[in-house]
Amino acid sequence: NSPQHFKGIVVEAKAGLITVEKIVLSVNFVIKWAIVPRTALE
Repeated sequence: NSPQHFKGIVVEAKAGLITVEKIVLSVNFVIKWAIVPRTALE
């Protein structure tokens, strides 16, 4: 486990977090536009 190896893990973890964040934002956006207009119309 060299420092270089650890750096690689950190970079991958950060990239993974960014991807998860994008997915969560996309899901929230879809839910918002799929559900909110319906409840507003009722």
